[in-house]
Amino acid sequence: ELNDLFSRVSEASDRERRFTADAAHELRTPLSISKVHLQNILQVSKSEQVKEFVTKALVGVDRLIHMVQQLLILSRLDADQEQEALKIVDLASMLSEIRDELKNQGFMSHKNIDVSNSKNVQWLSRETQMRILLRNLLDNACRYAEDNTQISVLISDKNIVIRNVCAFMSDDLLQQSQERFKRGSSSQQGSGLGLSICKQICTQNNYSLSMLNRVDGEEGIEVIISIL
Repeated sequence: ELNDLFSRVSEASDRERRFTADAAHELRTPLSISKVHLQNILQVSKSEQVKEFVTKALVGVDRLIHMVQQLLILSRLDADQEQEALKIVDLASMLSEIRDELKNQGFMSHKNIDVSNSKNVQWLSRETQMRILLRNLLDNACRYAEDNTQISVLISDKNIVIRNVCAFMSDDLLQQSQERFKRGSSSQQGSGLGLSICKQICTQNNYSLSMLNRVDGEEGIEVIISIL
């Protein structure tokens, strides 16, 4: 009976994961098409009021597309953990690639990512999950950073520290932002899933994830990933 119970729980979990993945996949195409149509309206319309409404609609569509992408990542994490082998990952090289991916995003206007000059810093990890972890954390740090500021990344054999410059956040808000569908600020366009995904990846890979107000005299947030 106990084995039967475990089997039913496992099947229910698999069904939930498949449903999430299927729903997210089906939503991706119509959302992308809607975005294209809205962009076309924005280009041809001469009405300032229409442009204002369409711009607001585009913000909502972009947020939904981002959420769908994060839901797909969530649905794949457990499967990836079982299938992806551990390998040596060059952190500086990976961070450089992620920085290049992010630099053309709208929220990166007047912001700069500086990766420490540490060379040959390598971690034994699952490459796909590490890339998702670092990209989500950098994406989050950049979205919340103030304009004309620098996002710094310090890497070592045991720790990764990401710092930005932004408004002070209470301890309760810092903790809440790591929960699903919670954001540090309602003005941001995130889905509220990025940090919860990072937390899950860290748990699966035996890392600790800390998020706190900076203690180096600067106003902002720092996130620390450490190997346990």
